[in-house]
Amino acid sequence: MIKIYNIILRLFSATWTVFIPKTTDILLYDNIGSENIIPLISKKFKYRILYTRYEKINFYILLKSLDIFFSDKIKFKGFYENYLIKFIKARNPRVIITFIDNNFFFFSLKKEFPDICFICIQNGLSAKIINKKNFLKQKKIDFFFCFSEIYANFYKKNIAKRTHVIGSLKCNQSKINALKNKNKLIFISSFNDLKKNYKFLNRQISPQNVYKPEFKLLPIIYNYCVKEKIDFSILLKSDKIQERSFYIKILEDRLKLNNYEYLKFYQKNKNKTSYEKIKNFDTVISIDSTLGIEAINFNVKSIFFNVRGKFFSNKTFEFGWPKKFKKQGFCWTNQLSEKKINNILKKNLNLTLKEWKLKAMKNNFDKLMFYDYKNRIAINLLNNIILKKNEIL
Repeated sequence: MIKIYNIILRLFSATWTVFIPKTTDILLYDNIGSENIIPLISKKFKYRILYTRYEKINFYILLKSLDIFFSDKIKFKGFYENYLIKFIKARNPRVIITFIDNNFFFFSLKKEFPDICFICIQNGLSAKIINKKNFLKQKKIDFFFCFSEIYANFYKKNIAKRTHVIGSLKCNQSKINALKNKNKLIFISSFNDLKKNYKFLNRQISPQNVYKPEFKLLPIIYNYCVKEKIDFSILLKSDKIQERSFYIKILEDRLKLNNYEYLKFYQKNKNKTSYEKIKNFDTVISIDSTLGIEAINFNVKSIFFNVRGKFFSNKTFEFGWPKKFKKQGFCWTNQLSEKKINNILKKNLNLTLKEWKLKAMKNNFDKLMFYDYKNRIAINLLNNIILKKNEIL
């Protein structure tokens, strides 16, 4: 009953259109991330967006979707999934592309539309939440554009017929900065919501367990910064007061902190992306943020405390997964020992950027994140695939 009520509520809040959808060359699956894909598409190809979150509803397609209530053949599919399938049939695209790399329904559509070319573009570290068992009976999609060789191997084995390494679309839009005087240290927030459980594979994990790493790690880092008389900066994901309060509360509860002299907060805005923010720092710290990996491409040192998986009993959160790295290296650890954390902080902050990069190369960091300024590789690949779609499938 609650599910039906939520659907009705979403339908009422959506923007409605009444025209019959026309065919198109390319269909972008989901509006989120479409702003990163559209600049890649040649002007000679037509594209349209398939809104998958009830933002826009086509009345004509909605009426056609009502057959779910009269046809036993498709009753196993949900009503909205049936709507999306009907929309795709009406648009009849040559290629469907998405930036949502963990949407199982998108991957399942290849079985429904074997003659359409499906392309997924990696946008985060979502591989760790993919249940490979779900894909055993699925047809592989045609292409997966990946961050690096490590992910290309994983996706080719499990999800896609062909993979290509293009780096991060968003990161590739940002130019490598020149060396200059910088602030010392910034922590990249992975905060989402304290009221919602975290969905991991088939498990529901409470916020208390999800954020245990922050509660243990941040007081240690802050104490180190105070001792060394350097600012401890935090790059927030949003402008919500809840996120800032979350970090202040951690330090207040664990350290009885009432002096914020060394605590600073930053957040992205219209003028400066997260990439531009981290370029102003010598060193970034992350737990499981994609931005921490992307920072390798810039003149910034990265430190990784990949400890969240310890509280899920899951190894996919370890550093460098799906490739096997040591549990501890010169700039990373999968342990929460205060001594180890302080040692990693001290060693990395004292390394010059040149020394850090040499160590990174020795540890195959080039296999973690590829960089292609202005996405030239992705542009060429994508438009060639669209042009030669019939030859490729």
